[in-house]
Amino acid sequence: MLDSHRDRLVANGSCCPTGAGDPSLSARTILLLEDDASLIRLIELNLGAAGFATVEARTVGDAWKQVQERRFDAAIVDIHLPGVHGWEFIERLRRDRTREALPVLIVSGGIDENARRIAVELRCGLLEKPFDPDDLVARVEALIGYDRKVQLQTYAARIIVDAFVLEGNVHLPQSSKRFSDGVEQLMADGRSFVPMTAVRVLRIEGEVLYEVPFLQVSKAHIRTVTGLEDVPPRPEGPGRGV
Repeated sequence: MLDSHRDRLVANGSCCPTGAGDPSLSARTILLLEDDASLIRLIELNLGAAGFATVEARTVGDAWKQVQERRFDAAIVDIHLPGVHGWEFIERLRRDRTREALPVLIVSGGIDENARRIAVELRCGLLEKPFDPDDLVARVEALIGYDRKVQLQTYAARIIVDAFVLEGNVHLPQSSKRFSDGVEQLMADGRSFVPMTAVRVLRIEGEVLYEVPFLQVSKAHIRTVTGLEDVPPRPEGPGRGV
């Protein structure tokens, strides 16, 4: 039952656990070429909490179709894929004049010296599995020249989208003197979504449906955003079914 509510939120574009739910995403969007579903989820959660949108592809063909259809800031590629391996995708990128400069981070296991040499030749970063999620985020940020100097303040907030209420944490610039100013900055930035962490999803009537660690909320579906000044930010951690 709860899964049907979750599917409805994702299907109508209000909340997207990954960037795939909103094709208009263009700011700080990462293409993820990986066939391991659990690892895809781990990477999406950690990059999402850092403010990145992700679009997944399970095969080289699917990844190539994605880069032809939209703009990405970087790609994360597993070179050990069933069928056509990840090297083929990277080599195609480097041969394409319009996409050759796309930053690529190889995230893969079984990396030997030959693989390291090829990665250098193809101008790729390299992170070997298993990896620390913080290292992954730092490498992606470094790859695209993202500057983390902007300090963020965490606020408890309530966002109303369509027939649902989302209660959780939003992360606003510390330079904002008021919550409302921070929300204005958040709504005006280049992303088409608002990232929330430690999210509780409720019906408008107040019934709690479920909890998730991270959601990307489409700005097009947001009706109101209010701060919960008397409520501390919710603890970050794995989502819990309710």
